[in-house]
Amino acid sequence: MSKFAWSESTDYLGYLKGNNTQHNSLCFHVWAFKTNQHIQIYPRPDEPQGNSSGNEIDHLTDAEKADRERQRNFTTGVRDFFWFQGRHKVLLLEDGNALTVEISENSERVELLYDAKTRKTRASGFQLSPTNRYLSYVRDNDLYVRDISNPQSIDGEIRITTDGDEVVSNGLADFIAAEEMHRHLGHWWSKDDKKLYFTKVDTSKVQISTRTEINADQTRSLEQRYPYAGEDNADSKLFEYDLDSSVTRELWRNKIEGNEYYLSRVHVTKSGLYIQTQDRLQRNLLLKKLSADSGEWVELHRESSMTWTNLSDDFIELDSQVLAITDESDDQRKVTLINNTSLFSRELDQPAFVNKIVSADDNFIYVEGWDATPVENHLFRVPLNGELKTQLTKLPGWHQTTFSRDSAFYVDQFTSTQVPMMTIVCNTASSDGKEPKIIYQENINDLHPYKPFIGSHADSEIGFVQSHDETKIYYKLTKPAKTATKTPIIVYVYGGPGVQKVKNEWSSMVVQLFAQNGFGVLELDNRGSSNRGRSFEQPIYKSLGGVEIEDQLLGLDMLKEIDWADSENVGIFGHSYGGYMTLMGLCQSTRFCAGVSVAPVSDWRLYDTHYTERYMGLPIDNEEGYAKSNVINQIHTLKSPLLLMHGMADDNVLFTHSTLLMSALQKHGKDFDLMTYPGAKHSMQEEHVSIHRFRKILSFFNFHLKRPADL
Repeated sequence: MSKFAWSESTDYLGYLKGNNTQHNSLCFHVWAFKTNQHIQIYPRPDEPQGNSSGNEIDHLTDAEKADRERQRNFTTGVRDFFWFQGRHKVLLLEDGNALTVEISENSERVELLYDAKTRKTRASGFQLSPTNRYLSYVRDNDLYVRDISNPQSIDGEIRITTDGDEVVSNGLADFIAAEEMHRHLGHWWSKDDKKLYFTKVDTSKVQISTRTEINADQTRSLEQRYPYAGEDNADSKLFEYDLDSSVTRELWRNKIEGNEYYLSRVHVTKSGLYIQTQDRLQRNLLLKKLSADSGEWVELHRESSMTWTNLSDDFIELDSQVLAITDESDDQRKVTLINNTSLFSRELDQPAFVNKIVSADDNFIYVEGWDATPVENHLFRVPLNGELKTQLTKLPGWHQTTFSRDSAFYVDQFTSTQVPMMTIVCNTASSDGKEPKIIYQENINDLHPYKPFIGSHADSEIGFVQSHDETKIYYKLTKPAKTATKTPIIVYVYGGPGVQKVKNEWSSMVVQLFAQNGFGVLELDNRGSSNRGRSFEQPIYKSLGGVEIEDQLLGLDMLKEIDWADSENVGIFGHSYGGYMTLMGLCQSTRFCAGVSVAPVSDWRLYDTHYTERYMGLPIDNEEGYAKSNVINQIHTLKSPLLLMHGMADDNVLFTHSTLLMSALQKHGKDFDLMTYPGAKHSMQEEHVSIHRFRKILSFFNFHLKRPADL
């Protein structure tokens, strides 16, 4: 199951789920409270998969493929849905189409609002306005609105912008916003449907990177505007369009009097428009509100750091004046209450670290976070009156929750090292108002998709080692169901900022694949990884690839204490930042006997502005750090076997990173294995690519890590 959302009446809980034959092709389902039934609404079980051709990925536009890559969403079928206000009606987005389904007790009525097949160009960025009057979308980089409340005007459109072209886009999130800030929207509706806020992004000043995109059947030379570290970003502006007067006015721009900012977040509430912005070096995160009286931006809150500030989606309006956000100024992320003039002095009893604000009502804020250990994620109820918090999720593990609009119910997607992902639905409070009451719980029975594999499942244990400064470094070690006297180990690494790998959750399919093939798997969250506070993250500042490897080697020291682990026979494998970590690990230590690096960064000067400058600063201000963190400068020390993999259409970590690496390896006379994938982008999620990639990786590690007797 993926994406849960409640109808306004809470009569239905909508969710997406794969069909019986294609788990990656999603269908829209509801759980009906009154009847306790799970119903597949669209497409019906006895109907073909809507308007999808079954080969959806093949006919996507370049922009649609890029959008999916930015969102890391590679499903087909129904990809998203939105409930109508006050009705049992839902907007579904499927294969470039927008359609509605009216749900009744006896039948469902389907209405197609936007048909991708009948249009010369496909649209994207579909949004339903809050009062359900309008459908907005972007076509050919221009923003359009359609009145869907009037059946007579269903084919009519209002064109909001007219200057969209190859370098100017309207109403869409640009590359930096989507890839690095995880802001995937480029336009937003006011709560009364009278105004539409949208971004206009001009990439004409962004450096052109001419890259060759090699596909299976063709080779294309593309001019991609890629904002390298230290170079120009796109010009970005925020506009307001008034639907009554058809007047557009500029509200904000990213470059003012020599200073540059990022539009990180946009929030629209009943009380008005709010934005979060960062300066170019991301040391200041500002929350501002647009004054209805003056039309000027009023600064409500500023979070500052000597290194960098982290973004989040934590923003909830408690009433017309009071907001709840999170702040990391005191190292750990905490809920902070603010109003239109100042911070509240009110202290809230809350968990040690807040990962996410998930909901709020008149009396409580509901947050996910941790108290005792960062490897678990729990739901807490935090009283606004200052009384003691309550931990609502009791089972050890990792909990992710989705609340109804009134906070009366929540979905708990729960997992642990002992329990596969399962879904629980709860009343937020039982009749006594204290403990949640489970009203639905998914059973791990014979119908569960993982049931046939339970017998060979490899168990994981979680522990920690201490760094040289006494910091706890958590690890997860997975033991194969059948172990040799000395079992070779694969260090499955990411190690970069913004990611946490070690969680009390069911181990990933990649980990199980290695374990099923006779390898132990070690995962470790070194300093620099997320959800531990600033003091844990900041040691990587201006010098990537240093302390991360130091901490990973502590994990290898720990392996010496494990009787079944062959601590002298260790491989390392990672993707993206994990690919970079693989290379740095191989260059800095001979304790890694072999390594597989997938889509790695090799030179941080060739990665994008927002990500790179956040951790490394500007290249002109940190020449030593950039040189020290450059793989190319260390590759001459490589002694262990290396398998390098990269997609030949990667638009994020450009293929140039690997061609530079190949050239350097060759210049230094280093032997290495290479596997490239035509048409594959950074995530390399195509089914045939994934299968081939992991077969190759297993073959490589089998050859270099296993003794003949173990093969």
